[in-house]
Amino acid sequence: MRNVPRKPLYKAIHYLVSGAATLALLPGLAYGQDAPATKAPAETDAQMETFDPGAAEDKAAPAKPATTLEEIVVTGTQMRGVEPVGAQIIAMELEDVAATGAVTTAELLATIPQNSSFGTTPSVDGSNNIQLTVNRVNLRNLPQGIGAASPTLILMNGHRLVGVGIGQNYPDPDVVPPGALQRVEVLTEGGSSVYGADAIGGVVNFITRRDIDGTEVGVRQGFGDSFDSTDVNLTTGRDWGDTSAFVSYNYSQNDSIHGGDRNYVKKIDWATGVPVDLACNPGNVTVGADTWAINPQNNTLTPGTSGKCDTTKYDTIYPEIERNTFFAGVTHDLTDRLEFDLQSWYTKRENTSDEGPLEGFTTVSSNNPNYISTGGATANATQNVAFNFAPFTGNHQDQNTNLEE
Repeated sequence: MRNVPRKPLYKAIHYLVSGAATLALLPGLAYGQDAPATKAPAETDAQMETFDPGAAEDKAAPAKPATTLEEIVVTGTQMRGVEPVGAQIIAMELEDVAATGAVTTAELLATIPQNSSFGTTPSVDGSNNIQLTVNRVNLRNLPQGIGAASPTLILMNGHRLVGVGIGQNYPDPDVVPPGALQRVEVLTEGGSSVYGADAIGGVVNFITRRDIDGTEVGVRQGFGDSFDSTDVNLTTGRDWGDTSAFVSYNYSQNDSIHGGDRNYVKKIDWATGVPVDLACNPGNVTVGADTWAINPQNNTLTPGTSGKCDTTKYDTIYPEIERNTFFAGVTHDLTDRLEFDLQSWYTKRENTSDEGPLEGFTTVSSNNPNYISTGGATANATQNVAFNFAPFTGNHQDQNTNLEE
């Protein structure tokens, strides 16, 4: 047996505690992870003779190379740098955004399968333009009312956007031009535990670009059956090192599409092919489940469905939209730890839809001098009369909605 050089008791305890603490902090030790066992080589007598714990303490650890950290924007959690557990996040980088060919933010979101507008051209509802005035994002296609907000939360750089609308209050995702996007992160699971009740369906976070040095231009002209569209994107910026600034502009315009322009848009009984609209010219009288067509030539009523019509051919299924959007950003590094960041935008949207002929509905009793008797068992019954004012106002009535943000 060889003698190992003695050390004071307090140093032995110090080495023992230090070794235990180092073992506890080793990242490789985790439940559910197995590593192949390795056998340490046998120590020789010379190593045992020269072993000195104090010598290991005096050796300096090798210097690690410096690492440059970039800003990280995290969606779905309040803890930076930590991905939310159990949540799926779809991230689209700058190259992915360009590969979609989308010229509007709404078109970009339509490429996400979890979005209810996947595979379609998103647009506000042409037949109810007074309320549905922006493209509302709805992940998982959860129920939402016309005047209520969507259950999907819209963020820009982790901050909420101001809502707009008439009869509704919802952020317009098109305020962010595609040329200003660095990436888009979509939390496809519910995020209400972090963001609140308006994130039940998920979260969409638009992360804008910061360092742009040069000019980018994109133009698209679309043609279709009774339809034209134009989209222009212009982004220019300059990077001076500590300071960078950029401006992005998007112009978008498209014609309206009426129901008569598409043969699949009809308001009929698809089993019989008979129109079902009652607000026609001439009008129709209903008593219970029975319908009579008004005959203005002899002031009589004709039973049956001959007086029904289909007015959807005058309505717009896709409204005319003209939108101008400006987005600008300035970033300046004040110190290594302090940064000045300013972002601003302005957008003006004008939606024009056609509601078709002005319709009217009224109730007429037998005491009315214009009452026309149906005869039979309902001769004196109260009638519901539906009609439209096409002879006076025409078959078209435009609704214009202007939004500025």
